[in-house]
Amino acid sequence: MAERRKLTTNPLTSTEGVALQVDDVYVPLGLVERKKPSKLKNNVSLEQGSDKVQSDISPEQGSELYKETEITKTFEHDAFLEEVLKQKNTPKSQGKRIAIIGEPGAGKTTLLQQIADWVSHEIHQSIVIWVSLADLREKELKSYLFESWLTQVAEKTGKAEATKQLKNDFVALFNQNNVWLLLDGLDEMSASSGNPLTEIARQFREGGSIAQARIVLTCRVNLWDGSINALDDFDIYRSLDFSYPQQVERFIHKWFATNPEKGEQLCTALKESVKERIRDLVKNPLRLTLLCLNWQSGDGKLPDTQAGLYQQFVDDFYKWKKEEFATNYHQRQQLNIKLGELAKAAIDKEATRFRLRQDFVSQFLGDADDENSLLKLALNHGWLNYVGIDTNK
Repeated sequence: MAERRKLTTNPLTSTEGVALQVDDVYVPLGLVERKKPSKLKNNVSLEQGSDKVQSDISPEQGSELYKETEITKTFEHDAFLEEVLKQKNTPKSQGKRIAIIGEPGAGKTTLLQQIADWVSHEIHQSIVIWVSLADLREKELKSYLFESWLTQVAEKTGKAEATKQLKNDFVALFNQNNVWLLLDGLDEMSASSGNPLTEIARQFREGGSIAQARIVLTCRVNLWDGSINALDDFDIYRSLDFSYPQQVERFIHKWFATNPEKGEQLCTALKESVKERIRDLVKNPLRLTLLCLNWQSGDGKLPDTQAGLYQQFVDDFYKWKKEEFATNYHQRQQLNIKLGELAKAAIDKEATRFRLRQDFVSQFLGDADDENSLLKLALNHGWLNYVGIDTNK
């Protein structure tokens, strides 16, 4: 678990000499208990003297699109740990099956790291096992646990392989409900069926003793809402953005703990009246991390627009998950061109400025079910995200 104390953004930031532990910059995220996917109504108004329809969301409040509308309860971080994980107070699984979903860069992995640490210290006799689902490759979860993972345990005790007794003891721990499986990145898991949700559900059903484990998994909203979801026995919680200014500034001060003057300068720059869109943009933890990195190595100036900020981030976003969602130069160029064409057409033709119908998007980027489509690539990298279901259809 010590290896899991590192920030997942370290591969990006280490080129600038920044390699941090989670506790160095962690700001607790709240969560909402989700009832079902958000239903969106086209609350729009006509511009006077024109037939052009205006969006009900302003550019300065773009993050509002990601807010859940069908929620049961909102949790502060400590309340979630206590009520959901320790007291098992959840409507579907009594705390046994928990899904944490969110947008790319929303802090899901970092939150799971905090859960791992908390469970290890606060839940008596808990055995916490972290699995990055991208690392399974073609291996099934049960095989990974009883072969790869248990062999590593055996080696730490001076044995070359897991003995039959060790495997039997492992099964007993599952049957005693002492094992916690923290499964990170369901959207990065290989699945022969093409749907990781269906695949992991099958493995839970057929996994024998591993079905007795407490399971907490993370997944991007794009996959959770955009696919047939076989995990209907999971209680679903969605991570919240940072609040501004409280949590955003708290993160900045933590990042610049050794250079507080520089951190204060960034906080002051964000407060400028022309920076509303950038303030909204960096409520996302990943984008705030990249902002701090650019500020640390840059000239101490913020761009005036979201587009200017994104220009700084584009290469970083492609590098961020390049192992899981690899792209070549030609793919990136094609995607950037087609996204530009989509944006231009959306300004002229679509009823809303930020919510684009999937069939409209598919005209430019192809089908999301096609693993080789530009739309699949855009979703994987977070350039486009599902934000809900249109209630008018």
